[in-house]
Amino acid sequence: LSEEQALMLMSADLELEKRCEILKTAGIGLRTNAEDGQKLPSVMLVSASTVPSASFQDVILMLMLPVHVVQRPSSNLAPLFEALHGYVERHAPLLAQRWTVLPASHDDGWMMAQLAKHDWINICGSDSTIAHYQSLLDRLDNALKPVLIPHGHRLSCVVLTAEDIREMTETEWTNLAIDVSVWDQT
Repeated sequence: LSEEQALMLMSADLELEKRCEILKTAGIGLRTNAEDGQKLPSVMLVSASTVPSASFQDVILMLMLPVHVVQRPSSNLAPLFEALHGYVERHAPLLAQRWTVLPASHDDGWMMAQLAKHDWINICGSDSTIAHYQSLLDRLDNALKPVLIPHGHRLSCVVLTAEDIREMTETEWTNLAIDVSVWDQT
C-alpha cells in the first residue's frame, strides 16, 4: 500500500466498494465478494486481557479491510469494548456495521457455534487460551473449521544503555513511559 492508499483506508466514511477497489489497485488479493453484494469474509478476534490498546489497534486495522470483525473480548475488558463500539456507532456508523462485540462467555458449546461462523480466528492471548480455542476448533467438522491465526505469549522489554539514559530528553522519557505502560512492557 502507498501512504495515500493507507490514509484512504483509514477513513471511517469510506464505502465498502471503494475499500475493495483500493486494495485491488494495491495488488492485495483479499478473498471477498463484497463487490457483488455478497457476504463479507468474517474474522473473529479473541482479544487478550492484558493489553487493551493492542486489541483496539487490531480492531481498527482489521476494519481497514473489507471484512466483518467479530470481537470476543476478555470478560474484564468487555465493558470497555462495548462502550467503544457504542462510540463508533455514533461517530463512524459505516465502520460499526462491520464490527460486532460478543458477550464474554465461557460456554464452550456456544463458542464452538460462534467459531464455525467465521473464515479466520485471530487469537491474541496466553498459550493456554490458544490451546483451549484450538481444542474447540479440533471438535468442529473440517468444512466448518476457520483458519486459526494465533498470537501467543510474548516477552517484550526496553533496553537502554548508560549513554541512552544520559542523552534522552524529557520528551523521550515521557514517550518511553507511555509506550511501556500502554503496551504492558512491565
